[in-house]
Amino acid sequence: MGKKNLIYNLSIVKRFHYNMIYRIILFNKTESDRVVKKMRGLLALSAAILLGVTAAGCGSKATTSPPASSADSMSDNTQATLSFMGDAAFSFTDGTNNDPDHFFGPQVEALIKKQFPNLTIKKVPGKNTDLKQMVANGQAPDIFFNINPSVYFPDMISTGLVYDLNPLVKTNKLNLQQYATGDVQNVLNYASKGELYGIPVLQRSTLLVYNKDIFDKFGVAYPKDGMTWPDITSLAKQMTRNDGGVQYHGLLMDNYYRISNEMPLLAVDPATDQATVASDPNWAKAMNIYQSIYTIAGNYDPKGSTAVNTFEKDKTAAMLILNMGWTNLRIAEQTGLHWDIVSEPTLPENPKQTYEADDDVVSISSTCQNKDLAFKVIEFLSSPAMVAEYGKLSASPVIINQQTTDAFCSDYPDLFNKHVKAAFYGTAAIPKKSSPYEYLATTVLSATAKDIASGTDVNTALRQAQDAINKQISDAKQIK
Repeated sequence: MGKKNLIYNLSIVKRFHYNMIYRIILFNKTESDRVVKKMRGLLALSAAILLGVTAAGCGSKATTSPPASSADSMSDNTQATLSFMGDAAFSFTDGTNNDPDHFFGPQVEALIKKQFPNLTIKKVPGKNTDLKQMVANGQAPDIFFNINPSVYFPDMISTGLVYDLNPLVKTNKLNLQQYATGDVQNVLNYASKGELYGIPVLQRSTLLVYNKDIFDKFGVAYPKDGMTWPDITSLAKQMTRNDGGVQYHGLLMDNYYRISNEMPLLAVDPATDQATVASDPNWAKAMNIYQSIYTIAGNYDPKGSTAVNTFEKDKTAAMLILNMGWTNLRIAEQTGLHWDIVSEPTLPENPKQTYEADDDVVSISSTCQNKDLAFKVIEFLSSPAMVAEYGKLSASPVIINQQTTDAFCSDYPDLFNKHVKAAFYGTAAIPKKSSPYEYLATTVLSATAKDIASGTDVNTALRQAQDAINKQISDAKQIK
């Protein structure tokens, strides 16, 4: 089969705003399209679970000796079956992404089978599936692999589909301290009484990628790790220019929250379920930074290409801040884009605090009939050895040690000359517990950001956004 590419599908939806990131094939779709598409699936799942239908889950218990994991062994003479359902939007595949339900590809699947040779893996499609019928037929998955908590947990928790892992963590003595603090907190934020609904498996990296040819053309030094927002804004002004009839853009971003998530900020107060974008002065601070970049003369064209396409396809953006889509950038280099990366810019008052922890997790369904076996599998999937394997495929590790940092991007020789260690600069901001209505701010704030980028007064725009978000929350509560 050869080496497998990790497909990142970039989205522009905030982490607690139903963030669907790394969708490389969806770069040019609107944010609202993405949210609506995913919400349709989630509503179908909720309707199915609320019918009260239970599912027969895992097969019989089985063991085998693990080569590099703390998971207990499975016996050689016992067969078992586990069903998996994953988020096809972020897939380990052979690089073609032809199978939308192929949420882990041959390389990862082979490692699971090596660890559990008597385990039969049954894949439950996560797309174009009649979820209501699936649950009614007793076919709910045993394990949810590689899912984004902000997308799946609200409905899974409210319908009782996801299982609290705390008892199994205690019994199996899984060391949660090995994971980055923000990644564990990201999961705990969904608990009402300390429940742990998932174990982190991989993380996303927000970085600054730059076009080396543009910097070389104008004789300007490349950006470097540790630059602040004022530093990078000054550099963006220097790089924004028209030369030979070509408009060069100094700095673009895939969304406004590349700034606000560093603080990190919530758009809705979880104590009152009221919007805070006008009342919290930090929102004005974040949006003023955003506006200072986008109102640089010539930097922003509201009718032009998306930020990603301007950088990767048009090759006219000097810098771009985004959740890293390594595959797209590797492909773009083959078409003449010479790029490298550095750490994202940070706030001067907190120069080592980067974009808030944003990870995918592995969870067990409450309908699983053999949770002990299922936990052994997810313990393996979230082990240091497997985190290193994901890292080889360019997934940022949730366990930071010599093994995982050395493995990062090591399966791709074309990345050997890239500054991939920029992914380990600083410490991710600790996510805050959010309101269940936080996601409603997504579309509103994205539209607000476009107005601010075009020069609309920041305070006026945020007041209007706050009113619009509160109206959506009120409407949503009435529907409930």
